[in-house]
Formats: sequence, C-alpha cells, structure tokens
Amino acid sequence: MSPVFFSLRFIIPLLLLLFAVIWGMYTLSHDTHAETVKLEEAARLRLVQEMTGLQREFEHMLAIGDQAGVQLEITPMGSDPDLRYAFLSDDQDRILYATRTDWVGQTMQEVFPAINTRLIAEAKQTLTGAVLLSDDRNSLMGYYPILLGARQGELRPNRVGVLFILNDLSASKLAALRGVESEALKSTLILMVLSGLLALIFHFTLTRRVAKVVTATERLAAGDLSAQTGLSGNDELARIGQAFDQMARKIEADNLRLQESRLLLEHQALHDVLTDLPNRALIEDRLQQAILSAKRQARSLALLIMDLDGFKEVNDTLGHHMGDLLLQQVALRLQNILRKSDTVARLGGDEFAVLLPSADAEKAILAARKILDALKSPFPIQGHILDIGGSIGIALFPTHGADGTTLVRRADVAMYVAKRANTGYAIYDSEHDQHSMAQLALTGEFGHAIENQQLALYYQPKIDLKSGCLVSAEALARWHHPQHGLIMPDKFIPLAERTGLIKPLTQWGLNTALRQCASWREAGLDLSVAVNLSARNLPEPQLAENIARMLENWSVPAGWLELEITESAIMTDPVRALNILTRLDAMGVRLAIDDFGTGYSSLSYLKKLPVDTIKIDKSFVMHMSTDKNDEVIVRSTIDLAHNLGLRVVAEGVERQEAWEMLNELGCDMAQGYYISQALAPMEFAAWLKDSPWRVGILAVTGITAEINPG
Repeated sequence: MSPVFFSLRFIIPLLLLLFAVIWGMYTLSHDTHAETVKLEEAARLRLVQEMTGLQREFEHMLAIGDQAGVQLEITPMGSDPDLRYAFLSDDQDRILYATRTDWVGQTMQEVFPAINTRLIAEAKQTLTGAVLLSDDRNSLMGYYPILLGARQGELRPNRVGVLFILNDLSASKLAALRGVESEALKSTLILMVLSGLLALIFHFTLTRRVAKVVTATERLAAGDLSAQTGLSGNDELARIGQAFDQMARKIEADNLRLQESRLLLEHQALHDVLTDLPNRALIEDRLQQAILSAKRQARSLALLIMDLDGFKEVNDTLGHHMGDLLLQQVALRLQNILRKSDTVARLGGDEFAVLLPSADAEKAILAARKILDALKSPFPIQGHILDIGGSIGIALFPTHGADGTTLVRRADVAMYVAKRANTGYAIYDSEHDQHSMAQLALTGEFGHAIENQQLALYYQPKIDLKSGCLVSAEALARWHHPQHGLIMPDKFIPLAERTGLIKPLTQWGLNTALRQCASWREAGLDLSVAVNLSARNLPEPQLAENIARMLENWSVPAGWLELEITESAIMTDPVRALNILTRLDAMGVRLAIDDFGTGYSSLSYLKKLPVDTIKIDKSFVMHMSTDKNDEVIVRSTIDLAHNLGLRVVAEGVERQEAWEMLNELGCDMAQGYYISQALAPMEFAAWLKDSPWRVGILAVTGITAEINPG
C-alpha cells in the first residue's frame, strides 16, 4: 500500500471514521443484547402465564370428563404463527390432544425428537412446570404437568401427563432488532458526516499542499522527471515546493542530455559510420533473434551476402573518397528496394548482408534479382558515371544451417561461387563447400564401403504406447570405418546423395532389412521393419518394381515393410512423389512421413498422400516436457494426424516424462533412447530376451498378441 495513504490528509479522517464505525458497532451490539434479553424475558413470562392458565383449565375439564373441550381449546392454538408445537401427553408419553390431529397417538419423541425427556420426567414427578430457552435462544419450550382424569374405580386421579408448548422467537427478535439497527445506523452516519466535515477542513488548510509535495517527490523517484509541485506563496511549505520544482527541472535537463549521448553511442556501436546501415554486430544479433523466431513458428529465413563487382577499380582509380560516396549510394538503393521488415547491413569494405526474416528459396532469389537489377543503373557521382555489379550468396535456415555463424559462412561460400561463375547469385550447395579435407577423403572412401562390407543395419524398436508392445523396428545404417570407427548416417548419407551412391545404398538397405524381417518371422517374431528413403530415390522409375522383387525374394508380405520419407523429400517434386507413393501403397507397403514438422509442406497437399503414419521430429519431442511451444506443436500434430485417420510415431523419446505426456496426448507409438538405442541384430536379439516390452503384431493387424521372444 502506498505510503501516501497514511499521510496527514488521510490519518485524521481515517481516525474519525474508525471511531464512528467502532461506536456504531458498540452501540448496535449493546442495544441488540439488551433488546434480546428484554424480549426473551417478556416472552417467557407470557408463556408461563398462558401455560399456568391452561394447566388449571385442562385439569378441570379432564376431571369432569370433558375431553372434547380440551381438544376444542388446543386446536385453535395452531393458528398462532409463533407456535410450532402444542400437545398434551398421557403418563406413557403418548399424545392425547394436539394442534395437529395426525400427531394424536404418537409419542412425543416421534413428533419432536429434540424434546428433553429428562425434563418431562421431572415435571411428572415434581408436579411443577418449567419454561426454558432453547440452546440457540430462538425458541421457548414449556413443560407443565397435567393431572389426568381418574380411571374407573379410582377415587382420585393419580396419572400425570405433560402439556408441551414450543414458541418460535425468530420473527419477534428480527422485528425488534430492525429498530435497533436503524437507530445504530443513524448515529453512525451522523458521526461519519461529522468526520468528513472535519477532514475537509483539515484538507484545505494543510494536507492538500503537503500532498502535492509528496506526489511530486514520488513521481520523481519513479522516474518522472517532469514532476512539479506547483506551489506558490512565501510560507515555508511553498518555498520547499518551489525549491523542489527548480531541482526537478535541472535533473530533467541533465537526463535529457545523457539520454541523447547514450543513444548516439549505442547507434554508433551498432551502425556503420559511413552508410548508417546496421553493422556486423547488429546484423548478427538480428540474425540470432530471427532464427529463434523461425524455430518457434516453424518457418524459414534467408541470409544474403553481397560483394560488389568492380568496386576495387573505383577505389584504385578515383580514390577512397569516391569509393565511400559510391558505398553510400549503394546502401540507399538497397534500403529503397527491400521491405521494412528486412535488414540491410554493411559488413565491411564492399560487402553487404541482407536478412529476410520470413523467406524461402524462391523469395530469396526474387530479392537477389531485385538487388542486382537495382545495381544495373549507373551511379552518377561528382561528374563521374560509375557502373558496378554484385555477386550474392544465399543461405537458408534451417536447410543450410541452424545457427548464425553457419549461415554467414555458407552464404559467404555461395557468394564466392556466384562470383567465380559470374551468375549474379547462388544458393549454398554443400558440393561447393570445400571446407574439410576429411570430408573429401570420406567421399572417396564411401564408394568402397558397400563392396567391402563396412556398412551394417542397426534396429531401433518402436513401442505401442497403449499396449506397451514392441510392434516394429526402424533400420538405421551405420558405417564401420576401418580408421574412424562407427560413423553415423548424417555424415555419409549426404556423401551418397552427392556422389550418386544413394541408389545402391538404398538397394542394400532394403535387401538387408527385409532379410532380417524374414529371419524374425522364421523365429516367430512378428516385427515389421521400417526403412528410410532419400529424396534422390523417389525419381527412380523402377523403385516400386525393385521393392516388389525384394519382398518376393524374402517372402515378406508387403504390409511388413514401412517406408519413411521426409516431407521435404516429398515436396521436392510433389507430382512425381505422389505417383510413386500411390504405386507403393497399391502394393500394400505402408508409408510414413518422417521428421514431420521440420519442412514447409502444404497440408492441403499432404492430406492427398497415401500415407499411414506421421513421425513427429525429435526436435519437438525431446524438450516437450519443459518447452510449452514444443508441447503445443506435438499436441496439434497428433490431433491433425488422427483427424486425417493417420497414426503418429514420436521420435526422440528419451525420458519417462515425455513417454507419459505422449500417452496422455493419445500418441500411438514411440521410439527413442528411453526404450532403446539402435542395436545391431545380435544385440537386438539379446535385448529382446531381457526387455520389459512385449512383442506384438499391433502394427500389422491392429490386434495385440504376445509372442515368446525366446
């Protein structure tokens, strides 16, 4: 709570208001108690008088045998709104007469379970009555003994009954308390009005001026340098306010100068002095932010690096001053042709960078062409007509790199390719990236890897989340290099694609995987096998026929083979992909979209594909328990797939939390290190014997059946 709340302008009225409220509460409590006691005592005396009279009257009637008179006397009492119970019982506590005829013949406990039987017994024994308040003080209960008429043969009556009456005091108390509350409220309001008048007097004489000083001080402390008290006069308080106003104005002026200096220094630190474009530091920061945003929104971005052609000749011939003027005009043209959301930066010398935060390859090429067209117009500078060109390199996220450093380096590589080929622009291609001699050596050695039997397939199990059954295994290639040891596929698959060896590699992988599937079937293990296809495999005209021949050679039903294709591979040539996938589907081969969510395919096109399964990329699954965005992507993908009638496999399940979340989200299958890493065939067989996961045929038939893996 703000300290101003407790300033002088509030303390006095608060104290007066508090006194008024406390006085009102005390008055209300005191008067309420007094009125309640008074009402209770009056009601008790009335009931005593009433019951004493009824006692004499009923005993007389019963003595002369006038039972009908007793009933006539007691029945009208039921019309009293304050009376809840009235009855007369015999010596066995059975009701003889009552305000309600349906009570007659019942015991008093049956009619009124809360009746005090001890007091009933005492009234009979002592022949004295009593009127008592209930525990909640809202009811009066009267117990009076009644001498019943003598039985035949008796000289005098010796049976004693009880007259019981219960009156409700709630309505009477409520009516009485309303008057008390009204009086207490009037006195409280009067005191509150008086406190308000006193507070106004105090406010206009002192506290309003003090409050101005306090408010201005607080605003200044909070950073509002325009705060002023506005006090005038010659008294002490006015002079304090005027001194404060002068001090605040000086602070505001000094702060304005400091802000201008800081902004100038920040601008100079992040912008090129010559062209006023963002410099390398600023473009790198914006590139990093754009990458983070692109990851969250699952979209691409493009980085263009341009080097001017012919700029060195301008510098050498006309001097650096003319070169600087030329760079300024180039910067101006770049800014005019690009969008406000794009960033144009000068990296140094005659090198520029352009960041397109939401662009694919097509948009990047369009931007590069616009830049080159803008440079075609001559540059008139101080009487000279200068002609220059440019070479532009393009790198795309995430296709060519997942971080800023990689994108800058690869855009630079592409720029030199464009300069050497004199093509104006070039998109990065790893074939042109000669950054590693080791990469060159591996490229040559891979050509002999298949014939030298250095390649092997490892198998990673897939588990059905609902049943816990092992239903399939994904075949993953490994290269046992004689010098470098085990090499993972992300290192040699690109080599195979660049060198044209992807076709024999795929043939070898399919044949090996189907041979292993046949071996499992002979051993009684109903496990389907999944094999990855490259984008370079889809254009092969004989792909479907080759797969059909291998299925026949190993006697494996087509439904036991699943082919995994990335969505980027499908969208490279969607028409051709749809044709080949339709043929494979007609054969009975099951199809899955691999690494779903990392490409930029059209959902309207994907729904036309004859696929059975979507595999969520591990980049979304691995951190879904800690990253809300990843969880939303996984949840949406599962819902989308199920709405399209597709099954969902989650890759990269490495922790139990991810397993449990996927199960809750309705995911169908999972694979990852939480279950097992990819294993060689012998290791896979050993893992099966000790694995807690059961082996089933859910992936093929939809029915889970346990099979002895021994």
